[in-house]
Formats: sequence, C-alpha cells, structure tokens
Amino acid sequence: MILSDSITRRSLRLLHAINILHQRGFQNLAIYPYMPRCGLYWQLTLLPLQSLYKSQKNELAYYSFGKLLEAYHSSEFSGNEYFGWADCKSYSAEQLADAIENRLPELMAFCKANNSTYVGWFNSMLTFARAGALPVAFREYSEPPKNGMLSTLKNVVIPLPNVPASLSIRGKDYIRRNYCSTEWRTTDWHEAYHSIIDSIVDCTNIALPKLPEKTSEIFDFGAYWEGAIYWLHQHMNISTFADYLTFLNSPGRFASGAFFMQSFNDQGQLQYLTAFFAKRQIIANRLSSDEEKLYWTQWLKTFELHAKSSYLAEIPNPYFGGDNSLHLGLGLPEAQTRPSYLIFP
Repeated sequence: MILSDSITRRSLRLLHAINILHQRGFQNLAIYPYMPRCGLYWQLTLLPLQSLYKSQKNELAYYSFGKLLEAYHSSEFSGNEYFGWADCKSYSAEQLADAIENRLPELMAFCKANNSTYVGWFNSMLTFARAGALPVAFREYSEPPKNGMLSTLKNVVIPLPNVPASLSIRGKDYIRRNYCSTEWRTTDWHEAYHSIIDSIVDCTNIALPKLPEKTSEIFDFGAYWEGAIYWLHQHMNISTFADYLTFLNSPGRFASGAFFMQSFNDQGQLQYLTAFFAKRQIIANRLSSDEEKLYWTQWLKTFELHAKSSYLAEIPNPYFGGDNSLHLGLGLPEAQTRPSYLIFP
C-alpha cells in the first residue's frame, strides 16, 4: 500500500488544509479516508463528524447526510486535483483551505462548531501522516486492525477517532443522531419527521432519531415527539390507548417496534409520552372502568414523584409544562381521524 512520494506529499497537503479549517472554527469537519483494492491511490470523503460511527466490525464507517454535505477527493491521477478542482494544483495548504471554505458553503456551515476531541485526534493522526502513513479506514478485502485503522504503511496502525458505536438491530448497523431543522423537508415542524420515519421503516435510512440536546429549541423537541406519534399512528396502526398499552407490553410484535423503542426510549423518555396519553384519558373519562382509572391515577402520582427529579423533566417533554405544551398531534390528519389516545376536542 506504499504510495509514491509525490502522491503522499500532495495528500498530506490536503490534510494540512483541513487542519487549518479546524483552526478557523470548522471543527466538526471530518474525513473518511479509504483505498481501492489495488492500493495504488488514496481517496478521501470530506463530511460532517456526525456522519461517522464505529461499525459492529469495529471499522470506521459513515452515514451520508446528502451530496451537499460531502466532497470526494482521489489521488488516482496526479493527486493534486483536489475534489476535481483543476485550478488548485499548485495551491498551498492555506490556499486550499480557502478554496474548500468558499466552494463548499453548505458543508462548512454545517461543520462550524467547537470540538476539541476530534481536533485532538486529527492532530495525532497528522503525526502518522507526516511520517508517510496516511489513514485508511477501509480497503476492500483487508481486515481492519482490532484497535484502529489501517494506514498506507505496512504494520502502522492509526487509532480510531472517538465516534459513537453503531447499534445492531436484526443484524444491521444503525446509529442514533439528532435531526436539525436545516434538514427538514418542510417548514411545519409538526410534519418534520414524517419523511425521516418513513425512510427508517422502509429500511432506507439507518439513522434513528435521537432525543434533542438540552440546548435545542422547543420546536426541535416538538418535532421529535410528533415523530413518535406519527410512527405509532401511521406505521403501527395504533389508534387507541389500549392499542398503545399492547404495544408497550410487546413491541416485538410490531414490524418496526424495535426501531421505535431504540429511537424513543433509549433513555427511558417514552414514559413521558405514556403519562401524557394517560392523563388525557383520565381527563376525558375514556378509560374502560373505575379500576383502570384508579390504576392510572396512582401510576401518574408515582411517575410525577420520581420523574420530576430526572434530568429528562428539565427539557421540553410531552407531560410537564401544561396541557399539551408541545401541541402534539397536529401533524396527523384531520381531527376526526386522529387516534383517540390524543383526545382532542
């Protein structure tokens, strides 16, 4: 896998340009380096750090955020037509950093962040690259090392960056990530997760929704929980509170139940949606018996006692903050076809 000195030098120039961009504040700008089976040239995809994850095979892998948030470089020919930009052949690392910043505006805007952890790894990786060992996350028919990635020098192993490990669901890799408003296909946050949920259920999307960060906007939380309701209603045909309880008791009976639970209960957050549904049933007197009403009244008292001290209660959620403070259910069809567990007037 040893490359020519000129290819290695020109590839290193690109890595130095990325390092300069990190210094300018684009610290979520990440790389996925790889080689074809022949091993004659080095390739790199420039992408957001959030795309990267560690697969079940312990390899660095990535999930595509779309073409606008990726750029591809190959050293197949002279090695200095960076990303196919023929006019950049003689650019210095500083000039190349300028070109990347100016010509990839969507990617750069997405990667503007402070991330000392990734920058630290990148600087460490550069010490290997300066010695001629360019990182190689994947090469066809090559087994990855146990604790790192291959390089372009034999027997030199480069540590992996600190990225999330994938989940294995039905033998396939999945990841969790936040979906930000810039990715939504609609301006109505009530419907923001519809296409996301559809693609997960259709098995064309491996990125499961992650509970928004504490610093997120309230509509990010509303969109997340609206996505949960849409999934229950649209893809699991759950239209009553009894249906919902059946699902909770045996999510595996539903085709996409495992995906739903990984998306909306990985931190125990689904109990806030359950409490929201239960309270609306009690208020509307929709429970089937006095015994059931007593059970859920007591359940809510216990829930409130314990949940209020949880950090999950400190962020916008379906239960605390007033009567339907997130305005859930408005992303579903007209009122007459909405599921009864929402109980809208």
